[in-house]
Amino acid sequence: MALFPELDPDPIISIDKNGSIISTNKAGKTIIKETNTNNNCKTVEYLFPKINYELNELIEKNESIVFQKHINKTHYNVLLRGISEINVAHAYFHDITTLKDYENELQESKQKLLELSNHIQQLVEQERNLVASELHDNISQKLLLLKINLDKIVQNYSINENSKDIVNTNEILESTISEIKEIIYNLKPKFLEEMGLGTALTSLCSKIESDCGIKGSIDINNFEIRLDKKLELMLYRITQEALNNIVKHSRAKEFNIQLLYNSKKNLKLIISDDGVGFNSALQNTYKGFGLLNIKQRVESENGKFKIDSTIDSGTILFIEIPIK
Repeated sequence: MALFPELDPDPIISIDKNGSIISTNKAGKTIIKETNTNNNCKTVEYLFPKINYELNELIEKNESIVFQKHINKTHYNVLLRGISEINVAHAYFHDITTLKDYENELQESKQKLLELSNHIQQLVEQERNLVASELHDNISQKLLLLKINLDKIVQNYSINENSKDIVNTNEILESTISEIKEIIYNLKPKFLEEMGLGTALTSLCSKIESDCGIKGSIDINNFEIRLDKKLELMLYRITQEALNNIVKHSRAKEFNIQLLYNSKKNLKLIISDDGVGFNSALQNTYKGFGLLNIKQRVESENGKFKIDSTIDSGTILFIEIPIK
């Protein structure tokens, strides 16, 4: 039995109730040598400074605890097991350095992916602004001039302005101008830039209600501040994405938006509907990018994102973001 610890490639250290080292295997001796700067020290206080206080109870109750220890660039998972029959505790060290390296690499990759997502969102917004400006400054102005010229031609050449062709042409021009204005608004919401988030969300709520026939309501509580422009735009786009999902998939009759700002300087955005819902436990298996896009946007601001939904019971999106 004594040979088993000795042959184990992982470090094993046996200690008594006082934390004194009773025995070690070869790998354990290496750890003691690396960590014991005071060669006269015979206890593991330097190795587990917080464990000694629990050691008696651990041995008497035959309990175990698991913790991690970093020694000379090596990460260990340590199992400390008490054995009351012989009044001894055994510390088993398992090298998890490779696993830790993988975890660090995964975290770095996640961070880079988040940064890439933020960069792409910024590029998208820049392109939206560019397209909106082009439509407003060029296409929209030319259509207005075309309509003015058409009116002049009708007047100068005494053409019957009520003729079918003229009426149809005017209707097409007015409809096109109206559609372009709507596209410009969606690309670059005017209310958001001029009046702030609350007004912009109220306008968005009214537009969805009138265009789609879904009854909408919005509650704004204790929110009179202007946020950073990028944050306001992000929250507007999140709401826009959520409402688009409601219109396309929920079959809801009503939806509600709540915008709250509390004393802890946290902003809460809650979007709910009474639609068909879905199994939120399986949200990660869906192929759509809408919810994933919302989640990434919220996490980029160190916020919290939660979905509460069940089939035939509607959906609620909870978003909480700390405000600097």
